[in-house]
Amino acid sequence: MVSMKQICKFLEMTGLFNLHRHKSRWTDHLQNIYVSVQMGLFLSFLLCQLYSVLTRAVRYFPECLQSLLENLICWYLIIYAASCQFRYEGLNYLIDQVENTFSKADTRIIQKYHRLTKLVSVSLLIALCIATFTLCVETFLSISPDELEIRRFVYRTAHPERKLPMNLRIPFLDETKSWTYEILYAISIYLFAMYSMWVGLLASMMPTTMMHLRGQYEILCKYIVMIGQTHRDYVGNLIVYINIEKNEFVLESTPPVKRKPRQMKMKRIWKQKQKAAECYQQNFVRQIIRFHQRLITFQNEVSTLEWFPGKRAYVTFFDSFTIAGRRFLLFSFFQSRRGFYPPGVGQTNQLILTSPSTQPEQY
Repeated sequence: MVSMKQICKFLEMTGLFNLHRHKSRWTDHLQNIYVSVQMGLFLSFLLCQLYSVLTRAVRYFPECLQSLLENLICWYLIIYAASCQFRYEGLNYLIDQVENTFSKADTRIIQKYHRLTKLVSVSLLIALCIATFTLCVETFLSISPDELEIRRFVYRTAHPERKLPMNLRIPFLDETKSWTYEILYAISIYLFAMYSMWVGLLASMMPTTMMHLRGQYEILCKYIVMIGQTHRDYVGNLIVYINIEKNEFVLESTPPVKRKPRQMKMKRIWKQKQKAAECYQQNFVRQIIRFHQRLITFQNEVSTLEWFPGKRAYVTFFDSFTIAGRRFLLFSFFQSRRGFYPPGVGQTNQLILTSPSTQPEQY
């Protein structure tokens, strides 16, 4: 069953964070070291990419914008992982709630949403793996002369035709020379594989949890429909539910009637049965209400838990992306009207570049 616990366990195996759910302190300490090494390596590459953006990619605005957005998305993943790490207790609370309190009364509904969550998780991972594979294959393809001229102008390396999956700049090193290029390429492939798994698992965490919650509401609706009806098992015996969340019930038994010297009238017997049925229905409704309140509490915990970057983070990111897009469109419009070209690139190539010596005016 694809659940939040399995996703978080796999994220721990890949070194994104440590939820401190290990039985041994030594194992927990090793996990901390593993996470520190993974995050240190990933942060080093992000800083090298940011250094490349600030010192090289600024010479060509489209390249600068693309590299900067890629870097910001990676930084957002780091912030997300850090927030999960610092508030791991809340995440552990949600995992325990899903594993211990979610109802498994109807196996048919559970299996249906198990297939849906598995389909969503596997689809996201496959899509991201294909994107990563495409990005890696692209580095082996030949580039056009115009693109080679752009890379020679922007990056100014010894071998501009050599591309890494992530544009980096390491101080005092030329990343296109052997063996530096081969080592950086291998590390980049490893980090991109880890990044794809992290993004795929984190992206599937909330949809998976919501699907399981939807399954719980479907089980709840099944019991709500049964209010006021006679309850029977699959054989047809009359039953009395003790715990609807665990599907616990007992066979209904008719209490013995204490007969007086004179035979009890049928009307009195009917009243006793009616009263017993009303008491059972009231208890049945109380179980439904408790079940519903538990689901509402879990839903509120998911939406308000502090470790999860909520609407404010998404709105801020969306606003920043919109503002950057507007500025890019305006800049490209004025740049195409004025025509800025780097040294050595003629007007016939129609390349929109910005050299340090020919900066456009501020609009």
